[in-house]
Amino acid sequence: MRMRRILHIVLTALAMLGMALPLQARMLETEGYAQIRNGAVGQAREMAVQQAIRQALLQSAALVDSASMINGHELVVDSARVSAAGLVKDVVVLKEWSKEEIYYVKIRAQVVEEKMRVPSNAARYRKKVAVTQFQVLNRTHIADLPRVATELPFELLRRIENTGGILAVDGTQYLVDPEGPHAVEGVEVNLQQSVVRLAEALDVQFIIGGVIRDMGGSSAWFKKTRRLELDVTVYDGVSGTVISKRRINDAIEDLGLNATRQPPFASAEFLRTDYGRVVDAGLDKLARGVVADLSPLPFTARIVRASGNEIYFDAGASSLVRVGDVLMAYRQSDLPVDDGRPRRFMGSQETPLATLVVRKVQPLFSIGELEGDAIKLQPGDIVRFGW
Repeated sequence: MRMRRILHIVLTALAMLGMALPLQARMLETEGYAQIRNGAVGQAREMAVQQAIRQALLQSAALVDSASMINGHELVVDSARVSAAGLVKDVVVLKEWSKEEIYYVKIRAQVVEEKMRVPSNAARYRKKVAVTQFQVLNRTHIADLPRVATELPFELLRRIENTGGILAVDGTQYLVDPEGPHAVEGVEVNLQQSVVRLAEALDVQFIIGGVIRDMGGSSAWFKKTRRLELDVTVYDGVSGTVISKRRINDAIEDLGLNATRQPPFASAEFLRTDYGRVVDAGLDKLARGVVADLSPLPFTARIVRASGNEIYFDAGASSLVRVGDVLMAYRQSDLPVDDGRPRRFMGSQETPLATLVVRKVQPLFSIGELEGDAIKLQPGDIVRFGW
């Protein structure tokens, strides 16, 4: 126990010393490489340089986020995620060569270490997010709030959009049922594929679905209680995979149960009721959680037209895209990845194709330019920043 206490003091002192030190600069040499596709040497060179820069960042100032689960005195689960934190300056290409359709570079760069994690540059874009109608497990629970299945998710979306970092789309005419059958144009598909199709139809990057598990009440021992139990799931619209899940579980006591019809949902009158205050706090908590889940994720848009070297994609000034932004273009494989189990869809493999420089920005779309004409992009390809 004494040794553990001493070790804790030493580690704390070292951490405080590290915080007190000024930012340190290191000169590093790293290598990067990229495949040459369709003779596009310039594109391969740029991607190889970017890979070398990332290697320099990770070597100099890697941050580790870890999470552990302890059962008694035994470490059961230990996971870690490594990311870079730092600023690269004065990049010099020392050597470059190609071999068997692979382009290699060796660079020297000065890396200034950051002691504080800075937000991802992708966080400045407004990602397009749609919310769908919530599934209701027991309709008798919402007899006094008959339209809550659409009004509650719409109110959640309004609060998410009010943070300023999200471009909201109302998709409450649709329902994402995690356990129900799914069909698109008469063809049976699984949940992930259904989410991808829905994201394409709504022209969004993420889909929010939810389940109203319990909004009912009970009476026991002269106490009347009404509950609020909600599940909210965020899906990636490109792969259909689950990004995050959040739950609210709360209750209010001494409440008259459905004695009269409630005021309109989310109205000022409703939010002044005892149950309205519980709902209000729960929606605020969910909105903050969803925004925190989406903030570090890359910004993605879809290419809608390709005219020579001019590439049109479906994000513009409303998404805070700017002239001069550089995004990476990807193409998804036509063959989905699965693990052999029936109806198991794990997404599609993506291949980086080229970098795209934004030249013109309109409210709802932008036009980017490719360097050279060796790479041919097409509608359905995606552009991404921050991955």
